[in-house]
Amino acid sequence: MMDRTGAPENLWFHALSYVAYIKNRVADASLGNKTPTEVAFGETPDISDILQFTFYQPVYYHTPNAPYPSTEEKLGRFLGVADSVGDDLTFLILTNDT
Repeated sequence: MMDRTGAPENLWFHALSYVAYIKNRVADASLGNKTPTEVAFGETPDISDILQFTFYQPVYYHTPNAPYPSTEEKLGRFLGVADSVGDDLTFLILTNDT
């Protein structure tokens, strides 16, 4: 994944975390065509969040306190799904200042 996206080597942990997140939500024949998340918790996971972006894809994010006349959108890079903070469809974005 890292070589296909052009992501720098220091993001290997984010790439590995995102791959694990996807693998836990995709059906596996060895589990009776169920997902690991479904086997563990008994509910079919919503995969909407993994269909939105690809790893290290350029994305725009909103900066609500941008001074006028600058834009409230900035360019960042998609790193994965923030599944433990925020609402559904909250993502990890690499910004120029992080």
